[in-house]
Amino acid sequence: DDASRVALWRPMVTSPDDGGFVGAVWVYTRDGADWAAQRLDPDAADTLPFGRSLAISGDGTTLAITAPPVSFTGEQGHVYVFTTW
Repeated sequence: DDASRVALWRPMVTSPDDGGFVGAVWVYTRDGADWAAQRLDPDAADTLPFGRSLAISGDGTTLAITAPPVSFTGEQGHVYVFTTW
């Protein structure tokens, strides 16, 4: 259904030694008049800024989440794709 699911990024500040911040993505799914929240965080120990960019499919069944590198010194970022949660 249209507008029955939304994804939001929430940055979380950490120490400068581990990149300064990480993130989590919250997915809110509507069920009637209620909204249920679920946190997506594939690796709590990961210091990459998980969730910096989000893309959700038109039908709300697929979500792509980026975790870009913290610096530009050759680190690789990641893209996580969720189809169920």
